[in-house]
Amino acid sequence: MLRKLCESYTDLTDRDIRQLESLEANLQYTADLTGSDIFIDCMMNGGSGALVVAEAKPGSSPSAYICGTSRPSPRRMWRSSRMWRR
Repeated sequence: MLRKLCESYTDLTDRDIRQLESLEANLQYTADLTGSDIFIDCMMNGGSGALVVAEAKPGSSPSAYICGTSRPSPRRMWRSSRMWRR
């Protein structure tokens, strides 16, 4: 999926895409280890915006995102701010 998205919507070279595929291979492990949502974003053709080409959600803790939206859940925001204040 990453390759198809990159080839269709970005100006990345084959070498760039191979490097991203290498990172994608460990994305779930990193998300689980850090307890964080992890994304690989790429600039779209002509700099018209950014596109998420890969993502992983932590299996050991709740995601900060609700139903695939980019809006953090209130519970997660509260927990994060509480942890930060300590």
